[in-house]
Amino acid sequence: MHAPRRRLLSFAAAFTAIAGPLSGCVAQTTTAAAPGDLIGRVIIKFKNPSAPVNTAATLLDLEKTCGVRVGYARSLGAGAHLYELNGLRDQAALEDAVKGLAARADVQFAEIDRLMKPLQTDGARQ
Repeated sequence: MHAPRRRLLSFAAAFTAIAGPLSGCVAQTTTAAAPGDLIGRVIIKFKNPSAPVNTAATLLDLEKTCGVRVGYARSLGAGAHLYELNGLRDQAALEDAVKGLAARADVQFAEIDRLMKPLQTDGARQ
């Protein structure tokens, strides 16, 4: 590595080490959510595409099925909708709520909204 580039990189590392804590930009430790504070995001597609999806009556009906507060987040592609389930105890409660939603007669499918990431490959093209 060339000397000017090495000096620049060492300056950047030193600046980050000093300026980070001064600006408050330090890594924060995450704490586990207290029971009842978990928010789960669920994707639901109804069998009837023209059914109301974010009316108060629909949300109350979904709340009866889930046993927790339900909020409408937004519309997704292919007729599905994103909902937030508020006040879940834990991941198992989220999974039980989704099973209950999926069992409803008016629901085509219900699934937990998960962040999907591509698998890391060794760089070979397939």
